[in-house]
Amino acid sequence: MRAYMVDKSALAHNVGVILARAKDAVVWGVIKGNGYGLGCVEMAQVLYAHGIDHFAVTDVAEVRVLREAGFDECSILMM
Repeated sequence: MRAYMVDKSALAHNVGVILARAKDAVVWGVIKGNGYGLGCVEMAQVLYAHGIDHFAVTDVAEVRVLREAGFDECSILMM
């Protein structure tokens, strides 16, 4: 299994670019594979801190983890 390292500053920059280009469109942050190694909750926290409050996950356990972490008002799509 390959380990990935997520650069949070690069992620924040990329989110800013995406949101600027998306204008008023809803942007969904896809959180899968335990946040690409960062952790589901930590990935959601970074995305949320930079303006994303809609998340898509691939496992019902990830929904539970996010809800328990306080993401009660965010939309979460189960893919």
